[in-house]
Amino acid sequence: MIEIGICSAGRLRIIASLANPESKPLSKYQLEKKTGIRSSSLASDLRKLQEIGWVVQIREGERRTLYTLNKENQLLKKVLLFLDSVSYLR
Repeated sequence: MIEIGICSAGRLRIIASLANPESKPLSKYQLEKKTGIRSSSLASDLRKLQEIGWVVQIREGERRTLYTLNKENQLLKKVLLFLDSVSYLR
């Protein structure tokens, strides 16, 4: 599971963007702008992060979908601690 979550630079950038303590849940558009990842790759990376339970969708109204980290996921907590310890989240 950890290989799926951290095996691409795009997924790491998504995790870093969503891990920002000042960050609220973000839309695909906001993530695209923050990470520089193209829309098609972003959708694929988000899907994989959702499949392993690291990212969750939040529906806001009928059409808006936001994304946030699943802070209850124990493995993700450890990954975030590691990324913070190597200054990746700053």
